[in-house]
Amino acid sequence: MSKSKTIRIITVGKPHSVFWKEAADHYIKKLSHWCAIEEIVVKDGSSSLPVAQRVNDECRRISAAMDPCDIAICLDERGDSLTSAAFAAFLES
Repeated sequence: MSKSKTIRIITVGKPHSVFWKEAADHYIKKLSHWCAIEEIVVKDGSSSLPVAQRVNDECRRISAAMDPCDIAICLDERGDSLTSAAFAAFLES
């Protein structure tokens, strides 16, 4: 991956656990050797809202933070599992 490429990481809220914050920082540091990294944190939806409405609010904030040419890659524990090498190859392509 060329250093001129930028990976924009958009998250909903900040990690509440020190462990997850340190893990994210570790991977951002590793990625930054190969490309520019831009971190964007969008506000959590209100916990007083029904889940569907909260998700819709967060989705709108994520969409607003994206540029039209961005390609969204959503990370979810229920999604396809990739090895680190496979994910790196995916990002490279």
